[in-house]
Amino acid sequence: MKGKARHKHAITASFFFNARGDGLEKSISGIYRSLLVQLLKGYTDLQVVLDDSDLLPRSQNDCPCLNVLKQLFANAVCSLGQRSFTYFIDALDECNKQQVVDMVQYFEDLAEQSTAKGVPFRTYFSSRHYPYIVIQRGIRLTLEDQSGHAEDLTTYVTSRLIIKEPTLIEELQPLILSKAAGVFMWVVLVVDILNKEYRRGRMALRMRLAEIPSDLSELFKDILRRDNKNTEALLLCILWILYAKDPLRPQEFYHTLWSGLSLKGLVDDRIPDVTVLGTGTGVNRFSTYIISSSKGLAETTKSSQPRVQFIHKSVRDFLIKDKGLYKLWPELGFDCESLGHKKLKQCCSLYMNNTLICTSVSRLPLESNSKCRKEISNEYPFLQYVSQNILYHTNAAAKAIPQEAFLSSFPIPN
Repeated sequence: MKGKARHKHAITASFFFNARGDGLEKSISGIYRSLLVQLLKGYTDLQVVLDDSDLLPRSQNDCPCLNVLKQLFANAVCSLGQRSFTYFIDALDECNKQQVVDMVQYFEDLAEQSTAKGVPFRTYFSSRHYPYIVIQRGIRLTLEDQSGHAEDLTTYVTSRLIIKEPTLIEELQPLILSKAAGVFMWVVLVVDILNKEYRRGRMALRMRLAEIPSDLSELFKDILRRDNKNTEALLLCILWILYAKDPLRPQEFYHTLWSGLSLKGLVDDRIPDVTVLGTGTGVNRFSTYIISSSKGLAETTKSSQPRVQFIHKSVRDFLIKDKGLYKLWPELGFDCESLGHKKLKQCCSLYMNNTLICTSVSRLPLESNSKCRKEISNEYPFLQYVSQNILYHTNAAAKAIPQEAFLSSFPIPN
């Protein structure tokens, strides 16, 4: 979410729906709050709309409800005069469909109002093909039908393939682009696959490319099934990204996987130290493990507060909508979510009851200061999540799997 003034009488604002983010990043309320803030910061004189006591009573201390936010935004836009306001809303497909339909209708109505007042107000939406969003008036551009899109794919393949044999590149490039059918994510994954094959000195790049499915969903399945190494880490990685209450930080994620793998006796008994970052290699250690355990389908976000997520929404779609999770692990049954939450609850329980962690927490004085708590949090980064969400996962698992035995033995402090 960001906005910036390009010149005195023009403001450009933007919002990116993020299904993996917090509530405001993936909700309609978040978009109106964001765009309103960007508009009022850009044209400070419009802040007068906040003085409307019918919409914002003087006694109100919290954020206005959705309908009030919409009215405030409409009032501000219609007060622009000849000043320009352009906004970009990306990834409509990552928001609830009905909310998106209502939002598009709202902006169509607002466009009519602003046009009648002579306000230069422009709206740009972007979305994947599904869900299909009907727009009554506007220009629809299909990205893969644009000549520039094909050029971008060609540029990506040319710049990212590390193969040093010009003749081989000339042969492979058109095959890659033809098989991709305009799907950029497919190209990204396949180029990475071919580069790995080339680094290993393989002499069957043509054969490997021919084996790769052209369908993106089938490609995900191929990537995850290609070898049977570290399958428990892969499953845990997928389940935590799918079903965690909130996206996890890299250090948290590292300890969640340790906890889950401990249940199977697949890792050392001692909790790995995440406080020692070494000479700039610590963060890479977490990122590398996340990439390897997910077989390249997860990543760490590049932000001031990194989080672990899938590389693209299509990975989640494959696992849930295309039933990829069940196809890969049929033992989970058709209700993968309940069993998934049960596994996450078990990870939380093992971590919470770890002897070393219990000892460290018990040594905290009753009136411990923030420094002591921060030290514990740094040493055991998964602990806060566990304490706040173990019952959340228990409750989610209980929809299909009885949890009475676990709850009856759950430690409740006096």
